[in-house]
Amino acid sequence: MKEKILGIVQEKLAQLKGIIPELISALKASPRSTVELFKTLKAELKSEDGPTRSHARFVFFILLVALLSIGKLGHLGYLRRKERIRIEQIAADQVARAKAEAEEQARKNLPPRTLSLGSFTLELRDKPGQMMARNSLNSADMEIVIACSEPEVCEWIESRIQLARAELGSLFVPMERDRLLTLQGKRAFREEIRDALNHWLESRGVQGQIVEVLMPRFIMS
Repeated sequence: MKEKILGIVQEKLAQLKGIIPELISALKASPRSTVELFKTLKAELKSEDGPTRSHARFVFFILLVALLSIGKLGHLGYLRRKERIRIEQIAADQVARAKAEAEEQARKNLPPRTLSLGSFTLELRDKPGQMMARNSLNSADMEIVIACSEPEVCEWIESRIQLARAELGSLFVPMERDRLLTLQGKRAFREEIRDALNHWLESRGVQGQIVEVLMPRFIMS
């Protein structure tokens, strides 16, 4: 008896193995037919005919297994798509990050943007007791050129160049001639100009700074 039952079970399993793949394809292709099939099975399950009910239960079981398989396959497909999208997004982020780093490095390798603030005149004075040279005007004429950390900084100043010149007014007061006769004195004066402009930029919330002040023309008379 046990052997007979075991044989029937194995036979049913073999039938399921062969039917389920085809049934899954059919269910995917025609959902409306699936609904109609369930309606037919529902009626057969209530049939008074024993073989009909048995057949209906068997088919219902197969359909249930097939639908569960479709759900499992759909879930696996969803997970695979989600993982593929995640991997593609990671790759896209890496490409974008590498491109941004390359652009940033290329910009760092470029010489700093410069901007001329125009000509300035500084009144000079001699030390007390020092005799002024004949025909001396006691003045220094110079051009001030700034080098910016970012091109946008120079562009911002260029659109407000008169304000930038005005910010330097407090520095262009009479100065002893001897201070500007040495390289150290000239460097200190350029640094004062740089610091004054950087303080102005910071007060206006500008990102970036003046990295150097140049004086391509400097004439003392």
